[in-house]
Amino acid sequence: METCISAPQVASVCRNGSWSIRSATSPKRSIRMTRNPGAATVPEVIDRTLAPLVPAKDFKAIVGVIDAGVISIDGPHPRISACLDRVSLIDDNLDRLPEPGLSLSPADGHGTFVVGRILQETDDALVMSRRGLDLGSRDADAVVADWLDSFTVLDPSVRPQVVNLSFYGDEFEPPAGIGRALLGLLDAAPDVVVVTSAGNRWTDVPPWPAAFHRDLERHRERVVAVGAVDTSILRPLGVSDPPRASFSNSWPGIQLWAPGVRVVGPYARATEDGFEFCSAIWSGTSFAAATVTGVLARGVAAGGKAPDVLADLVSNGPVVLASDTTW
Repeated sequence: METCISAPQVASVCRNGSWSIRSATSPKRSIRMTRNPGAATVPEVIDRTLAPLVPAKDFKAIVGVIDAGVISIDGPHPRISACLDRVSLIDDNLDRLPEPGLSLSPADGHGTFVVGRILQETDDALVMSRRGLDLGSRDADAVVADWLDSFTVLDPSVRPQVVNLSFYGDEFEPPAGIGRALLGLLDAAPDVVVVTSAGNRWTDVPPWPAAFHRDLERHRERVVAVGAVDTSILRPLGVSDPPRASFSNSWPGIQLWAPGVRVVGPYARATEDGFEFCSAIWSGTSFAAATVTGVLARGVAAGGKAPDVLADLVSNGPVVLASDTTW
């Protein structure tokens, strides 16, 4: 059994891929890593069309995303389809939607939304979407580690320069397999950076994988933890940075913050006959992390090396604002 927090007030119990809700007052235990997407609210479908992206012929940046996979309804969402690699669309790697007539689960559409947020910042990036969340019987930690290993062994010319991990889990026991795989990737690929979400528990205790910024000492500057800010709240006179989102974790190791409240992205909704693509607004540190990933990819596409682009972002202040972020 794995305990997952999906909002500041409630906890989700994940058993073999199915989710149920229980009180967050249940006692905490030292357990394995969890597969909890960093979404703090349920997405809200909106009447807005996100135009399909038309990337350049040759991608100048590559982004790896380990999440719930992307949804395919006779193909992926038109907003992101032109920027996905072929492996993203292999059947076993796609987001699994429920049967027609059933509602979407908390993780459904999460990977599609995250990829959309990344590509909001640049249409000049190839996205390698890999399904490592919302799984059935196989241990998700092992799947995430395997995908990280698969990035490690790629030729540098086709390896992601930025890897996005928009999920969070246990605060007490690190996931050894993911830690080993991250260390292997960062050792083998000095130009790779890893972006993680800070989590939505409104706590000052870092969960993994964001806590690897602290634990992987020799690669500390290449593992970035991203918290969420709320750009909709008016700031007092003389205060330049927007306030922390009401759900976002916060601790001294968070290097960057980005908008994470009511952000816009591609999604899917149920119809009488099944599902159709749409747009939605969603909140969570997942999407703050995805925005930072997109900004980093834009810098790489412009000719920078990912660690240098990240260092510049951190040196320019903690808050990274974004293109067309909120609804």
